Amino acid sequence: MSSNRAHVSIVGGPKASSDELNAQLRSLVNRCESVLTNRPGEATFLVGLGEVNLNGKKVPSPEGPQLTFVWFEEVAEAEIYTKIIDTFGRVRFFHATQGLFELEEILEEAGVLESEHKADPLAEDALFRLKGEYLNRIEQAFERESAETKRNRRAGSEQWQQLVRQIVGSAGSYEFEALSRTAAEVLSAYEKKKPLPSAEAALQKRLQGTLQDEVETYRRKVEECLPQVIELAVRQRVLVCADDNQIVNQLRFALSHSRMQIILHEDPSTLLSIIHSVQPDLLVVQQSMKYFDGVDLASVVRKVERFESLPILALLKESSEATLTRAIRGGVDGWLTIPFTAANVALSVLNHLRRAETARKLGGRDPLTGLYTKESMFDRIKGDLARVSRSGQQIGVLLVHLTDTDSPRLAFLEITKEANRVFRQSDILARYNEATLAVVLPGVDMTSIVSIVSRLRLRFDESYNVTLAATIAEGTITPETLLADVETRLTRVLGGAHDEAIGFLRTDPDKKPLEAPKILIADTDEAIVDLLRFFCAREGFDVDDVRTGTDVLQYLEEARAKDELPQVLLLESFLPGIDGFQILQQVHDQFGSRVAVIMLSVRPSEERVQKAFKLGATDFVAKPFRVPEIIARVRNGLIRASAV
Repeated sequence: MSSNRAHVSIVGGPKASSDELNAQLRSLVNRCESVLTNRPGEATFLVGLGEVNLNGKKVPSPEGPQLTFVWFEEVAEAEIYTKIIDTFGRVRFFHATQGLFELEEILEEAGVLESEHKADPLAEDALFRLKGEYLNRIEQAFERESAETKRNRRAGSEQWQQLVRQIVGSAGSYEFEALSRTAAEVLSAYEKKKPLPSAEAALQKRLQGTLQDEVETYRRKVEECLPQVIELAVRQRVLVCADDNQIVNQLRFALSHSRMQIILHEDPSTLLSIIHSVQPDLLVVQQSMKYFDGVDLASVVRKVERFESLPILALLKESSEATLTRAIRGGVDGWLTIPFTAANVALSVLNHLRRAETARKLGGRDPLTGLYTKESMFDRIKGDLARVSRSGQQIGVLLVHLTDTDSPRLAFLEITKEANRVFRQSDILARYNEATLAVVLPGVDMTSIVSIVSRLRLRFDESYNVTLAATIAEGTITPETLLADVETRLTRVLGGAHDEAIGFLRTDPDKKPLEAPKILIADTDEAIVDLLRFFCAREGFDVDDVRTGTDVLQYLEEARAKDELPQVLLLESFLPGIDGFQILQQVHDQFGSRVAVIMLSVRPSEERVQKAFKLGATDFVAKPFRVPEIIARVRNGLIRASAV
């Protein structure tokens, strides 16, 4: 397209059998019509929606490239596709609900429509969920050290100092400034002179008070954002099995802002039949009910094959190790301890629904054929493209479109059986839509794809009327581009252009595939490792982590044998086993500048900094650090390592 701005014409009107789908269509049409009103005269491409009636319809002819998008509730007759292609030229077709979402995204990305997607307000702060996990981790550590101090004051005192050092090194990186300052002051008091028991208790109480303030601030922010966040779980169904009125009321309040469908059920004896009829996306069970135990119920549900993957959240009366072990063995995916806050239960429900949806997409199978869904096929194409790109091979996508049959579902099943006899185990078969089978063929060339198409035509032409189209790609083609090309070929073949059934798609043949930079993190502080992993992965880096000095050296030896050395090593100066400075010297002696080493330390004295650089460190970062700063330093290390 020649411009980011576009004039939108509605050809025909939305029409769908489903009221919900009709409402979505009408909403999109209204948004398009507002663009027509607000920006008359601009034209770069045309959009067609819904049932298209071309007879007597005057079609505008905008200047420049013209691309038409047409949405259908289901696959139409071949003559309709042909007529649209003849009228508009360049066309891309969309089908059903998924197609509607794809169309809306394209219009928004092109700048035709302003995005109406609700952003997750907590996701705007990329650290938000990590912050909650960090606070929870520190709270648990406080409880452990308090118990240890009661048992053994001397040992407890030493562990308290270790915990304070950990907080000094990590709280600031998580942007808990007050906690970081208080911990630094407490550590300073410990290092100046060992405090008396009463003074030590006062220091601990002060630090714990600051921690509680941070926790309360975090919870308030969660509750402020809760109404918007929970709206992200649209129309998902949650079944709650509980007989405690107080718990039921708490759940009602916690989820009252959501657009989820909440179904409350008080009779555990009929739970299985209710699950069968309701088909929930998540089951929430109370552990202690009058005549039943929720964990036992979860184990019963898990024995039903259909419900093996149903997420189950348990509301436990206490969180002892024995109770948690029993819950896990019973098939519970997550738990909350009673009493719980509204924020905690809402976020737990939302996170379980999100994970279930992700799992469904990644492992999605079509219930009719057992083939991959279009969504899961798309994810697998990404991986195959990366592999063939690295090896210099090609990848093909074949569409087998079924037309003119009285029993399309039965015919599709028969075609699937035939296709399974033709293709390799490494090929991916997916149900692309109601009448189209898609096959992803890694490592094919033009000769083999022509042979496959010929064999399929011989098999299918006797019994079924099928249309075949295939695209072969190499280089750095994106999955979107690959699928768009083969879809276009199919529509052209349906329109009579049989000589365009097979094509070759090329981007930049000289462009080499890029491998993700490899980063190794060596640190004993789980909070720092989690933080670094999150943001390094977000930058597209391939991240591994180890905990001891011995593990660092073993990892590097194995990586060298595979020729997969990390470009950057983030190395804590205090590591168990072998000191960080000794590791630095060995890494420099064995690998030179091939591995850029960035030292991390909670004690950045001038002497230690000079020692690190003398031994070959690329950089030295004091804890706590700021995420943008350390990411910039990692990028600088990558530049230095790649220059060798």
